[in-house]
Amino acid sequence: MLRYAEVPERSSLRQKFDWIAELADVTNERLVEVPANESHDWVNVTDGSFNELMPVCEIGHKGDDPASVVSEHASGIKSNCDVYVYSFSRDELARRMRLLIDAYSDVLELVEAGCDVDECTANDDLAHIKWTGTLKQSLRRREELVFDEGRIREVLYRPFTKLWLYEDARILSSVKSIANMFRDDHEDESTERERERERGISVSSPSSRTRFSALAVRQRIDLNCLDGGARFAPKTRPC
Repeated sequence: MLRYAEVPERSSLRQKFDWIAELADVTNERLVEVPANESHDWVNVTDGSFNELMPVCEIGHKGDDPASVVSEHASGIKSNCDVYVYSFSRDELARRMRLLIDAYSDVLELVEAGCDVDECTANDDLAHIKWTGTLKQSLRRREELVFDEGRIREVLYRPFTKLWLYEDARILSSVKSIANMFRDDHEDESTERERERERGISVSSPSSRTRFSALAVRQRIDLNCLDGGARFAPKTRPC
């Protein structure tokens, strides 16, 4: 049960404090019970018709019946180490990644020699590497990293701002799902349907603090490309 009382309009700060003091607690008879609907809404109560609309992207839906406007979609790229894996300069990104991979390889040798992963990966020196949960997992699996310039991709980092990204699921926290919606940048070997599929739409998360946003894109997108966490849906995969 929700009980509510409203401070008198045009009250000064001192009057507001005095008013609260007079109320004392929620048992005061000046607080009235406020009706709420099944969704526990009591401010700007709607007729509930919004809940009947089909969502653009249904997360966690399983089964044959379509439950959203698009059936295939993925969240944007999440790195947890942007400063190391993104850059405006392709050459600078390649330099940074070589340093990161060298730092990783040095620690991998220590781990293989018996060093505890958590002890060997304290983020005391962030000059070349930041030890994220993903990188630590790669260490535990004894994954070997080798620099591959073919992993450098052009990504829409923010609306109308493109950066170069080093795409490697052993380094980035979340990239596989959206990466699978794009070819590996071999233009001559791609069919027109494959190239068309890479055009899509990015939409903002329902948790966005701003109004709903949609953006037509042709590149992989970063998770924070749109407010609240962007999702990408390829053009050729409607329900």
